[in-house]
Amino acid sequence: MKKHFFQWQVYACFIFLTILCTRVIGADTAILKRLVQDKRSTSYRVSPDGSRIAFLAPSEGAINIWLRGDGGRNNRALTRETESVVDFQWQYDNEHLLYFQDQNGDENGHLMQVDLRGFNTRDLTPFRGIQAHLVGLSPLAPDQVLVSMNLDDRRRHDVYRIDLQSGALRLDTKNPGNVIQWQVDADFNIRAALSMSREGELELLLKDPGSEAWSLERSFPKEQILPELLGFSPDGMTLWYLAAEEGGAVVLWEWMTATGESRKIQGVDKQNVRDVLLDPLQGVPEGIANYGPQRAWHMLHGAYDSILNFLRFDKGDLFFPNRSLQRKHWIVGYQDAQLPTYYQLYTAALNQKVTLLGMERPQLRRQAFRPSSSQEIKGAGDQPISLQFVPALSDPLQPKPLLVRVMDGPADFPGFALDEWAQYFSLQGFSVMTLFHPRVSASPSRDAGLMHPYWAEQWNQDLVLAVQWALKEKQCDPANVFCLATGYGAFAALSAAFQASNPFRGVVCLNGISDLGSFQNELSPFLSSMTQLGFDLNGEKPMGDPYWTARSPLGLCSGLENYSTAILLAHGENNPRIPKMQSMRLHEELQKRGIESEYLELKHTGHQLVQEKVRLQFLSRVSDFMAEQMVPGNP
Repeated sequence: MKKHFFQWQVYACFIFLTILCTRVIGADTAILKRLVQDKRSTSYRVSPDGSRIAFLAPSEGAINIWLRGDGGRNNRALTRETESVVDFQWQYDNEHLLYFQDQNGDENGHLMQVDLRGFNTRDLTPFRGIQAHLVGLSPLAPDQVLVSMNLDDRRRHDVYRIDLQSGALRLDTKNPGNVIQWQVDADFNIRAALSMSREGELELLLKDPGSEAWSLERSFPKEQILPELLGFSPDGMTLWYLAAEEGGAVVLWEWMTATGESRKIQGVDKQNVRDVLLDPLQGVPEGIANYGPQRAWHMLHGAYDSILNFLRFDKGDLFFPNRSLQRKHWIVGYQDAQLPTYYQLYTAALNQKVTLLGMERPQLRRQAFRPSSSQEIKGAGDQPISLQFVPALSDPLQPKPLLVRVMDGPADFPGFALDEWAQYFSLQGFSVMTLFHPRVSASPSRDAGLMHPYWAEQWNQDLVLAVQWALKEKQCDPANVFCLATGYGAFAALSAAFQASNPFRGVVCLNGISDLGSFQNELSPFLSSMTQLGFDLNGEKPMGDPYWTARSPLGLCSGLENYSTAILLAHGENNPRIPKMQSMRLHEELQKRGIESEYLELKHTGHQLVQEKVRLQFLSRVSDFMAEQMVPGNP
């Protein structure tokens, strides 16, 4: 009898611990998987004539392009790629689609073409080792496309014109230097370019149609966020672009080519412009959306106000992926921080109507997600740090472990959609604080900013101040603070973690930089030539000097004693932006010094975790890693 009673006690304790662990470091595994697996459908695009709709959805174990059937029935997969397609464009003939495809995340994208039957897929840039980017398509030249490609010189991209019927390719425009953006005019000729000088300034270049001579029209400060060229007016006399004004906010500008004058197109003061609605036929701006608590659309000249009022019938911020040429058919997206993104087709007619196209994660439409809040706190030197906070889905009276996410630059700035990774960890009992830092910006001096003499020290102060804010707000347990950082953000997180005031129990770095001394030499020729400018801008020490290693995480860890923070270094096997040796070298050094370190190589992937199985592998290991490092008695 006593034996059976003892067995029941053991069994009861096991059940109790299982429930506790599930609540603290786990959740419904099916829900967690649905949050990060491939989206059921996304990226809807209407054809130029408005007659067909294509979208992305899983097929053959990867994301592929599908053609929507009548009424959403009998949808057909057009592509059969075994690696996920990220985006696509309609050709203006309404019979073909274009998309880019690389191999195992190497980012050497090739331009692919597929017809609507799905029987004919061909590579329009079939050259080994090249990298192609879309420059432009035009309804005035429906049988042509302009792409930039490093075919002649791997260090720079020239522009090529491709015949979309025959596949014939010819050089259109030679790169005059370090061009990073090209812009076509209304006649589908290269007319403007954004180039980076050896001094780190961005330069707006202009050339006359038919001429090969470029003229420098204006320069942007090297510290400024990267401008974005949007397009020319039909007469070629006006160029629209996005760029920061004095004071920092990104606004829409129109630049007069004849006089060189620029005029700001007003939106909301001190708020960044995040979206611009362009006329699909003429390219003229018709509306701008500012980033604030919500995406605030401002239609120019009063156009489309009634359409916006009609479309605001449901929860979520509006965005417009594309429209038909005659603007009768609009793809409308709705984003919300607590709901999966979904898409509608709006048809403009005497009787306006909307048709539901699909939801990215329909299986989660009734799932209760935690609300996110935006905050701005003062960092080192009173420089503001933007963050988003998602509280843990757990007992509000219990102290919560905190996960601090440090993002990889401006591409990861806060948006309006459901933050799947933040919710993934919130459902496991973690409060999640995501930092979007001004020291990591898309500016010409981005790499030089990494090499600023005080950069690592400032990042350390910033991260500590962010954790202190969470503690002051009673949002976390100080014994269980973790960090998850990516790319340039991982450099910052490791620099902070190897300081005396390190607040972290464990640090996870995904595709992180650990050694500036070797970083530039390990890149591809194109990326190496661009990164070289960052070293040149600093002007203190030559590339490869031990100075750079000494002030990188690889050098900072050399002085660690009695170090207790565990480190998990994950890296894409084929990452071209930050080679895997950056993580492997640091892992070896940490092991030599007796510091708990783990290296996880993510096979068949690069910088972005595009493949579902890789995302699941990585996030599952992060959850287990934090559970293993959790201080007992601090759930």
